[in-house]
Amino acid sequence: MAASMDSMFRLLAGKRKMHRIVLRSGVIMNVKRWLATVANYQTTVDNSLTELKTFRKHPGIMRTKNVKLPDALLQTLNRYLADKPMKQLAPRAKALSNYLWSRQLPLEEAQLRAKAQEYAQLQGVEDIDEDMLHSQDLPKDHKKKVASIMNKLRRHIYHWQPIRFDETTVCAYTMSRIAPNYATIYRVLHEIKKRVPDFSPEALLDFGSGIGTVSWAAHALWGNTIKEFYCVDTSREMHDVAEALMKERQTEDGESRNIIKGVYFRHFLPMSLQKKYDLTISAYSLLELPSRTDRLNTLRTLWRKTDQFLILIECGTNEGYKTIMEARDFILNDIQKEEERNLLKRRVAEGVTREVAREEVGLVEHSTTLAGHVFAPCQHDQDCPRITDSSKTPCNFEQDFHHFSKREEIIKERFSYLVLRKGPRISGDDTGHWPRIVRPVLPRSRHVICRLCCSNGQLEEAVITRAKHGRELYRCARYSAWGDLLPICRPQENVLPEQQTDTEGLHSDSD
Repeated sequence: MAASMDSMFRLLAGKRKMHRIVLRSGVIMNVKRWLATVANYQTTVDNSLTELKTFRKHPGIMRTKNVKLPDALLQTLNRYLADKPMKQLAPRAKALSNYLWSRQLPLEEAQLRAKAQEYAQLQGVEDIDEDMLHSQDLPKDHKKKVASIMNKLRRHIYHWQPIRFDETTVCAYTMSRIAPNYATIYRVLHEIKKRVPDFSPEALLDFGSGIGTVSWAAHALWGNTIKEFYCVDTSREMHDVAEALMKERQTEDGESRNIIKGVYFRHFLPMSLQKKYDLTISAYSLLELPSRTDRLNTLRTLWRKTDQFLILIECGTNEGYKTIMEARDFILNDIQKEEERNLLKRRVAEGVTREVAREEVGLVEHSTTLAGHVFAPCQHDQDCPRITDSSKTPCNFEQDFHHFSKREEIIKERFSYLVLRKGPRISGDDTGHWPRIVRPVLPRSRHVICRLCCSNGQLEEAVITRAKHGRELYRCARYSAWGDLLPICRPQENVLPEQQTDTEGLHSDSD
């Protein structure tokens, strides 16, 4: 009896400890846990890792530590900045970086009207229009109310404006963004190379290419395998700097050769849909488009130009995450339906009956012709669970890098990203079902806490111990970090029903 009471107290103490963990996490959410409390119901390391000798570099590790700019890029960058007034540009570079980090999506006209109507109702005004301020027939007190509403809109509504990248602004942008942009792009491309080692891209399309960091990162990973880099940016000054950074110092014959071969700079996306690219990338560019219509039209073109992978990267803010989710939903749902409708029309025009055509569309739905799937960071194509978890935090990740002017200082950059791959999920891909670690790993005494996004589309919290889950999985968890995949083998028949702990209303200060 005494032994059973001791066990009960230990269990209760454990539950209290779990609540403290949630308190330290800094978010209010429902936490789902799956704990292997019975030997027969055990979450274990993936079978492919049972003979692994070291777990420090297990195949689920996707992060790249302390990314540095390539030596060739450093040389050309220092040459480019040599005659620039660095001290005068430093404050401008910092201000530009902060401005880009706080960048929001431009407000749509319907959203603006709805906000104006909301303020108008508070002032007792039925309808509002800026032309009312100049109307001769409107009573004076009514004009005052309209003016008050307009002032409130100007103060509280985000005023999106395009950034004019002149020579000075491009220089400030290069100083502040070349290192973090390169690091995050390299990290995302590195995951593709690691998970699909046989993938050898030959053509790359970079939308919003800027100063060429995508080309540098791709070249660092695949070298001369890539024969064509198609770089699209509306700014001539951006193209000039990108081209300058890719040229070696002039030789004795007066020529300066390109470090990266096959780079083409253009101001617009290619019109023809015949040519497709193995890698299609938009990094830190969607937030710079003036409207939702422009974003969706661009995404439609990029997806149609993609042969293998479409990669989207934005800053790790709520706005960046929202932009990525808009793109994810549009490609997985709207574009899929569009292509199904187009196929249906085409088959009917060819003389096939509508009933037969509908059956064919149903069969093709999961074929490589129409379908695509999320390759990373999600391990599923369902709605992102962050949207409904009530935490109001973005799905973002963190990458360490060295700034070119402070080689010894390690800086962290947060980013949100999405990698879509054409065709259905590959059943033989071991990493395709491993859950993603979506928050910092918490190593504790004799256990490790991992917050995971799983292949079932759910956020879960795993408390992993050596005793319950085995040495291999425990070691893998301790050596894993935010953004990695946890190599878990969790057959459905070997899993306890999920236990939900309601922690709503609990607050904390930090993670």
